[in-house]
Amino acid sequence: MKRKSKQKSLINISLALICLGWPHFAAGDVIITEDTDEGIACFKVVTDSATYYFDKAGAGFTSLVDTEGNDWIDFHPEGTAGVPNGQSGWYRGIPNMGLNVFGHPGYTGVTSTTEDPLGVSLTKATIQSTKDSWDVTWEFFPTHAKMTVHSVAENYWFLYEGTPGGTVGGDDTCRRSSGESNSLSDSWEGDLANTSGFAAGLEWVFFADGTLDRSLFLAHDDDDLVDRYYLMDPMTVFGFGRHSTNLNRLMSATPATLLIGLVGSRDFDTVAQAIDTAHAGTDAGVQDAGPGDADAGTDAGADAGDPGVDAGPGDPGVDAGPGDPGVDAGPGDQGVDAGPGDLGVDAGSSDAEPDAGDQGQAADPDTDKIAGSCGCDTNANASSGVWFLAISILGC
Repeated sequence: MKRKSKQKSLINISLALICLGWPHFAAGDVIITEDTDEGIACFKVVTDSATYYFDKAGAGFTSLVDTEGNDWIDFHPEGTAGVPNGQSGWYRGIPNMGLNVFGHPGYTGVTSTTEDPLGVSLTKATIQSTKDSWDVTWEFFPTHAKMTVHSVAENYWFLYEGTPGGTVGGDDTCRRSSGESNSLSDSWEGDLANTSGFAAGLEWVFFADGTLDRSLFLAHDDDDLVDRYYLMDPMTVFGFGRHSTNLNRLMSATPATLLIGLVGSRDFDTVAQAIDTAHAGTDAGVQDAGPGDADAGTDAGADAGDPGVDAGPGDPGVDAGPGDPGVDAGPGDQGVDAGPGDLGVDAGSSDAEPDAGDQGQAADPDTDKIAGSCGCDTNANASSGVWFLAISILGC
């Protein structure tokens, strides 16, 4: 009886420590699953700021849904009842990069895969899409998504054709990295300049909804190519590497990147700072940022080969990627706060227009929490409590 009483006391202590959040390991903020959108097989990625529906066979987004349920793309396949034309449905999407070939919802022939566990809270989710010579990677973080273009079969562009805030409104605006601002009814064309002082090395725009306090940004490697915006009512038509004289795609460089994300503000400096933070890979909740980020700072998501803290794969930094011996190591490592499976503690159309997803449900990502015996929630990882409990009992 005395031994049972001692074990019971240790269990109560363990549960109390879990409830108090010790040891405290932050839960992930990204969950990837398989789903359908507008009858299309998709990867669904839920983050703190948005829910993304990614067409596996087309390699484009059918929907980008904010936390209030507004779809900023609103794609519908051709022939959808009640959808009269392409600008009301099948032209829409992101990134719509290869005309009639690749990167557009509704297209076919692309193989899209993920090595991430489905339905599990992660710090980052990754999708790889390939078709012939086309090869891109999407990385999803709590606040934004990043595409890296590894190879292409032909020239391309990055497009956003959709519905800011769920529908194009007369008081919606497009803001540019040059500081210029236009109503969505105003067309413009020219190489984007970045004189903002934010996100150096990128050119960018954001679409601010006039009713919601929210904006969608798109950022791309700075170049000297023409960019263009116009309204094809009832959708926006914006393109990096696009001009008005024809449908020739102007971009050819690889590797290349595109950042997209929703920000809960319409203020220029606030959104610009969010773009800058996403570019640096240091936004809140982002750890182990993917290849392509050149920061060597703490939790800066450094490139592979960089010696920084929170470095990428192959780096010797703390919070290193897969295969590294660092603290907070990736899958297969024995570091503290290791990833899944680790031994550590907390172990298309004839036009080039993009599509958009259906009017999906509001994204409401959950973080994995443990309800303690006191009724409170904690971000302590379940495995940490289990190990502590097991050690406590074995040591009795």
